[in-house]
Amino acid sequence: MSIHQPRSGHHLGGPARAPISTTLGRFGWAVVLVVGLLLFEVVHAVYRVTGNVRLIPGLLLVGALTPLVATLAGLYGSSLRPRTSGFLLVAVAAVSGVLSISVAALLEYRTQTRLGELPPLTVAVIEESSKLAVPAIVAVAIRARHPLDGLTVGVCSGAGFAVLETLGYSAQQLVTAHDRLPAVDGTLLDRGLFAPATHVAWTGMAVAGLWLALARRTGRAWLTFVALLALAVTLHTAWDALGSVAAALLLSLASVGALTAVGHALARQEPT
Repeated sequence: MSIHQPRSGHHLGGPARAPISTTLGRFGWAVVLVVGLLLFEVVHAVYRVTGNVRLIPGLLLVGALTPLVATLAGLYGSSLRPRTSGFLLVAVAAVSGVLSISVAALLEYRTQTRLGELPPLTVAVIEESSKLAVPAIVAVAIRARHPLDGLTVGVCSGAGFAVLETLGYSAQQLVTAHDRLPAVDGTLLDRGLFAPATHVAWTGMAVAGLWLALARRTGRAWLTFVALLALAVTLHTAWDALGSVAAALLLSLASVGALTAVGHALARQEPT
């Protein structure tokens, strides 16, 4: 009598349960979000009781980081799970965030000095272009094999930019507002809710197109990159020009939908 191994996905006594690690990976974004919100509320409550201004940097950091780290956790738990190392992604988020927001601020300052008030299109072009530099260097340095990895790197580049921009706006609120907490809470809430659908999504799709072009080096691939960058700039411009919550929700859905569509299209690409 021969002994046969059970088929994959089943064990003696019924269907196999999903490994705990798989379940945590799938819902890791929710864990990160809940833990981040709890930490934020703890620091918030202690600040209200003590009035200790030294707690404010921690409050801002947790508030700015939580939605974006949850987004990255969701990406890892999705069908588009990246193969890029976690260390590289963290490095891209940190280095690209600092460099891109600095370069964008300098270019916007010089352009505003010459032209006066900046139109939303100019701001969008400057910021979306500045976030491409570090991902382009990474693509050349590691000889990128799959454009889907570029989407992940782009998401991290956009996340780094978004975190620093949120911290900047929050710091501005602290300086200008008399009642600090309500003003800062509003800034963190607004930017936390929409950041994954703005800088993260725009930069993700643009860098995915860039890595595709660098990997294929064909006219069609470069046209795809230009089209995706133009889409990111268009969505960014519309976002800066909007004036209602309904418009923000529609643009958020459009941005996330575009990023998802690009990701699934690139997942079918053959490695080079």
